Amino acid sequence: EFIPGKVSNSEIARCVDKLLPELLSKSGDPSPRVHNLAQHTILSIAACNEVKEQNLVAPSISRPVTNGTHPRLALSRMQMLEQLVLSQGINQEKQSGMTCRILSECGCSGINHPHEGVRKVAERILIAVYRVNPRLIRKQLPPDDEITRRNLLYRQLFTEFDKIDMQRKREILNERKLDKMDFSVYDHTSS
Repeated sequence: EFIPGKVSNSEIARCVDKLLPELLSKSGDPSPRVHNLAQHTILSIAACNEVKEQNLVAPSISRPVTNGTHPRLALSRMQMLEQLVLSQGINQEKQSGMTCRILSECGCSGINHPHEGVRKVAERILIAVYRVNPRLIRKQLPPDDEITRRNLLYRQLFTEFDKIDMQRKREILNERKLDKMDFSVYDHTSS
């Protein structure tokens, strides 16, 4: 913690740029104590208003993971990204590192990772983004057909997407029914 307004933005950026790579590498540490402390510290830094305004943490965490990324490190980054999505939401600013496009690219990279835990967290991130921008997610994934659904992970993902779509359709139908009812009530009172 620091005294608000007493540390310049450039000093904050310099400190975060120096600390973040070290903390990110420690977030993949085999020791649970070190791993958890690094994750907690990164998320605490990201929650700081001065850091959030400058978009200093999310762009580093939301970079796509590769198959060569160590499973613990990839899982840790995906978990922190999921926490950022839950706490800060999806943002429209390109520099934020939390746009639908960046999150979906990171989620798609995670869904192809060999480690199951990474794939599960990536799936949850993709579902969160799907609630905001379904077209983008559908474009980045393989086509929703019988061949793709043979893969268990894609079958589960597409099933979740179908549930979200059905829920949206129900909400739209309910809104239309309410609008018609409001209009008919208004019509009767004016007569």
